Amino acid sequence: MSRAVERSREAWEEVMRKRYAIIGITVTVALISGIILLWNYSNPPLPSIGGTKVLVILTTGFDDREYGEVVSFLKQRGADVQTASFVTGRVDGDRGGYTQATIAFSEVNISIFDAIFIPGGESPGNILEDHRNQTVLDLVKQANEKGKILAAICHGPWILAKAEVVNGKRVVGHADTVADLEAAGGIVTTKLVEREGNIITAQFEGLQEFKRVLLNAIYEKIGS
Repeated sequence: MSRAVERSREAWEEVMRKRYAIIGITVTVALISGIILLWNYSNPPLPSIGGTKVLVILTTGFDDREYGEVVSFLKQRGADVQTASFVTGRVDGDRGGYTQATIAFSEVNISIFDAIFIPGGESPGNILEDHRNQTVLDLVKQANEKGKILAAICHGPWILAKAEVVNGKRVVGHADTVADLEAAGGIVTTKLVEREGNIITAQFEGLQEFKRVLLNAIYEKIGS
């Protein structure tokens, strides 16, 4: 093979290598762009709910993780979250954690709040067994009448059932709550999270979805 032919072949191979490199880069960029677009479509930016107020209802034995994750999530998006219990002060959770109740149930003005959040754990049962429980049930009933968002997870829907605000609503909760939800007229499903109107309920396994559904519900409310 002559030197001229060899140089020609080498030049052609170099051209092809560059073309393949360009094609490879183009395909890679397209794939990355597609992944980014798919991610943004599947995970739209979280809305801000600055200026809103959320009331947490709990007593001793509340689920630390449910409370902590939901409250932190809402605060990060701008919500003013206040925790209420029978009395103000320290309230212990069920996994070694604790929080501070800044307002007593008897002092709550439900009109200033946009939503109520009820975490699970032993807290809902402890509330219902307390002789002062009617104060809590009245708060929930008043909130429902005013169209406030009522969100409860795990054992939390027990409170909604006892407050008689789930009649005709699709709801879900811990297995312990099913009989009471049905007795109150709720339509119990097997989903991890249910939202019907202003009522949002969830099983513990649906915690991550529950947070997003609650956030979006509050956002819709302030935009309506």
